Amino acid sequence: NQSNAFDLLGQVYKSQEMMSSKVESNFENSSRRFVEAQSSMDKKMIALAQDVSQMCEHSTTEMKKTVMEELQGMYQQNGRSSDTVQTGFATQSEQVSDIRRQNIMILDMLTVTQESVAHSAETISSFTRASYQHEDPSAKLAVEVRGVISAEMGKLQRELYQAMGIAS
Repeated sequence: NQSNAFDLLGQVYKSQEMMSSKVESNFENSSRRFVEAQSSMDKKMIALAQDVSQMCEHSTTEMKKTVMEELQGMYQQNGRSSDTVQTGFATQSEQVSDIRRQNIMILDMLTVTQESVAHSAETISSFTRASYQHEDPSAKLAVEVRGVISAEMGKLQRELYQAMGIAS
């Protein structure tokens, strides 16, 4: 019996050694696979990081290019707008100057006309006074003509003032 027990212990010992060897072998294989998996994962992470970095750099470059093009377009458009505004101001200034000159000329003409009418009225008045003294019927006609001319000149003056926007 003892020999059977001894044989059985020998077999258990051999089985334990084989199991121990298999466990060590599996441990080594598992360790190796873990290291390989970790190495592979590191390589993939580095490649992924490079891809993301390149993609971001490319996107940033494209965005920068687009923004620069847009800003350049805005700069050119602002320049054109500024030129247009400057030209408009210059043209407007010239037109205002022309209108002022025309107003001055019209006022000068109106003044000359008023002086001429006043002189004509004075002449007619002198003539009619001299004619009244002789009670000439043509003198009455002259006075009436003078009144009509004065009234018409007054209307003309008011209409010119209204057309020019000047209060009389």
